[in-house]
Amino acid sequence: MRKEIRHLKYSAFVGVGLSFFATCLSAQEGAREEIRADETPRFEVLSIDATPEQPAPGEQTTVAVEVANGGDVLAQSVSLTLRVGQVVIARRIIELAPHSSQRVDFFWTPDRLGNHALEAAIDEEAQFPEIERADNLLALPVVVAQRAPKEADFAVTNLEVVEIDEQRVIRATVKNNGTVASSTPLTLRIGRQLLRSELIDTLRPRETKTIEFAVPSALVLERFQVELNPRNRFAERDASDNLFISDLRPDVDIAVEDLRILSNRQGQS
Repeated sequence: MRKEIRHLKYSAFVGVGLSFFATCLSAQEGAREEIRADETPRFEVLSIDATPEQPAPGEQTTVAVEVANGGDVLAQSVSLTLRVGQVVIARRIIELAPHSSQRVDFFWTPDRLGNHALEAAIDEEAQFPEIERADNLLALPVVVAQRAPKEADFAVTNLEVVEIDEQRVIRATVKNNGTVASSTPLTLRIGRQLLRSELIDTLRPRETKTIEFAVPSALVLERFQVELNPRNRFAERDASDNLFISDLRPDVDIAVEDLRILSNRQGQS
């Protein structure tokens, strides 16, 4: 049985993002006290979603980015950039009214298998003064994968949270119950938020692998799930064991102790 360890971060892939933030924050640090909140936009990348979530090479993928301006001023000619890794896919110029949000669709056609990081950044050139720029970028992990052969049959056999060197770790055990070797996408969600999506290396027939994700201490773990072959799992012989959900929330037992109907209604003569 093979074991692999990953480190889980809020925005998943932040290599380019860290340098982006460092540049912007450094440039703003000296002028922070001079910026008035009512005189500047307040940008935020609210969400980034890909359809399909696990595209195949050469398949056009729609990337929907939702951005907002929470400030009190109109923002004109604002740049919104989508990149994969360090490669810019497209850049749009948009306008955001005060206290408004907008969805912008991009189109991306991946050309190679593997794990990719889609990053959306608004006003990365820092053309507009802002008090806070940490929420100007958001990343989404995307797996590009071929469809697994129908003879493969993946399963998540166990999902648990363990402590390793004072670090919380989500541990998933996966297996190929099929008759042919194949790789497969894996997704990890905490609540409804997709936090990890990656391509699991080839699993041979009857092979089991353990994968561990280090979880930041600030992240609340209540209900989380791991899924194998999400897009095509129903083509497998047994799709019921591809999804494993763990719920750490305490059981709630609600009882009605008493029920009364009171009436002050008087009889009619």
